[in-house]
Amino acid sequence: MYIFSAAIRRIRSTGWWFGKVAVFMIVASVAFIQPAAAENAAYRITNSGRAHFQYHLAGILTRGFIPIESAGLLLDLDDPENAVIHVNFDVSKARAGNLFATAALKEPRVLSTSIYPSAHFVSSSVLPNQDGVLVRGQFTLRGQTRTLDLDITLAHDGRDMDEPSVLRVRGQFDRRDFGADGYPDLVDPIIRLDFDLEIEKQ
Repeated sequence: MYIFSAAIRRIRSTGWWFGKVAVFMIVASVAFIQPAAAENAAYRITNSGRAHFQYHLAGILTRGFIPIESAGLLLDLDDPENAVIHVNFDVSKARAGNLFATAALKEPRVLSTSIYPSAHFVSSSVLPNQDGVLVRGQFTLRGQTRTLDLDITLAHDGRDMDEPSVLRVRGQFDRRDFGADGYPDLVDPIIRLDFDLEIEKQ
């Protein structure tokens, strides 16, 4: 910094216009040699790719899952704030914990999978939080789109061990916001997401 400041003082003594041009060139060259921001890389999911969820059925905690049909993951695990996430879910193959609940899940009063066999999530912003990042995006389910927040943490960094890394994904939504309001006396409206994704660079 001392050398940089001294150079500017010396240049200014040579004249206003020439000094301005020279100072600009020095500042530009210093900016150029700064480390470049890390770039996103494309990742793919290496495990079964299931979005596991929890809900209360007749007061009993019940677990199910929705298969992830495809995903576009562009991110930098060291600097995830510019991540871009696009996930497609195969709702027609969702399981709700038992045969009765799975059959009810597919009915018109709930997810109506014969009409809406898929769901989608597209990220719109990524902000750091206490443990990882808060990914806000648009979630389309049953033909209706609402904002959904997901807490994503790096549960395991496998890069140095040449193995997949693991992302922990958590969030929740009210199924009634998507028109899935069937069985209100039996099924709790809040659906909680909690699952891991194994990922590696493509």
